[in-house]
Amino acid sequence: MVNVGTASGPWVGIGSVGNAFSASTSWHEAVRALRFASSTGFGRRVVAYERLSSLDLLADLPIDRVRRNRDVARINEIASSPAGDLDVQTAEAFFVYGSLRRTAAELHVHHSTVAARLARVQAAMGWNFEDPVERFLCALVLIVRRIAMSSAELADADLL
Repeated sequence: MVNVGTASGPWVGIGSVGNAFSASTSWHEAVRALRFASSTGFGRRVVAYERLSSLDLLADLPIDRVRRNRDVARINEIASSPAGDLDVQTAEAFFVYGSLRRTAAELHVHHSTVAARLARVQAAMGWNFEDPVERFLCALVLIVRRIAMSSAELADADLL
């Protein structure tokens, strides 16, 4: 298990269980899982490598290429203002919690606030969350953005 603490709290990556001879493999799995964890207040704080399944393939994307991706760059641009950052964090929370009401409860805001924030993200990105493909696209963009952000924080902590 790898635990990284930041100003926004700890985030954890968990490798597979094994004997002393597999400790190195478990460490690398934990660091890889940590790239999917979130240092934000509304994302997943703990990620187990074994639960990543095929999402693990995304960890092999070149980080520079991820940062240059048009959608990731646009989400980062939106998140560069305090209000936009709340909108993007709300979208990330929505994809973690799965519904407006649960997201609102977790964020301690009214569900109409969540709906308004999601509407601003949809409008800015040209997405429609009613369309399953576009909803998936948003989730994917948020995941690869999280990988890029976590990777930068892990590099700063000398874990990558």
